[in-house]
Amino acid sequence: FITIKDILKIYIMLYWTLKWVLISFVLIVLIHYLYSFLTNMLTVPKVRDLVNKPMARYEELISVHNTKNIIPENTSDEDNMHNELKNFLQDLKKPTNNINNTSTISPANEINNFDNSKDFSSY
Repeated sequence: FITIKDILKIYIMLYWTLKWVLISFVLIVLIHYLYSFLTNMLTVPKVRDLVNKPMARYEELISVHNTKNIIPENTSDEDNMHNELKNFLQDLKKPTNNINNTSTISPANEINNFDNSKDFSSY
């Protein structure tokens, strides 16, 4: 059977549990709002201007582009390059009759000869 003493113990246990739940809840809410308050008051929020700043930068680029002096085309340089290219292609078309063409490749015995002190520094 349940006695009055047992019922009293249950009420005391429920009172104690509810009291600590309420105290814990109040403490959590208090710390949360204190943290929010301190972050709002002690920090500077980052505000990014995503409309006006890019527009100003775009206008600056357009104004620089519009005021840029356009270099006039120099036709004499173009003609000179055209003539150089034409001469080069004509030189390539000429047949080479010299079969014993001297090349700039050194023979192997000259490559392996390291006795030439003039080629190397003294350090």
